[in-house]
Amino acid sequence: MSELTCGSLIGEEGQIVIPKEIRDRLGLKVGKQLFFELESDHIILISERGKDFATEFFSIVKIKLKEEINFKDQYEEENDARNLVLGKDLKDSRHDALQSL
Repeated sequence: MSELTCGSLIGEEGQIVIPKEIRDRLGLKVGKQLFFELESDHIILISERGKDFATEFFSIVKIKLKEEINFKDQYEEENDARNLVLGKDLKDSRHDALQSL
């Protein structure tokens, strides 16, 4: 069952108007890139995909943060902590792996 159903007519050049209620709920603005997928006899309209979503998300996060996060350093710290919990030291395991070659 659909959360919201609205109608629209196809114009002479194939344009469709996305109803205002849908644009508002999804935050669609002029210039926003949309993607169409055809699935059987259904057209699926997708407002965000792949890198576009990630870029938009992290630009919003950056604005909201009081200080910038270095994701690479954060990842390395969490990875090292995870390895310590597992009883492994990542540097030692890398060294051992290199020695076995």
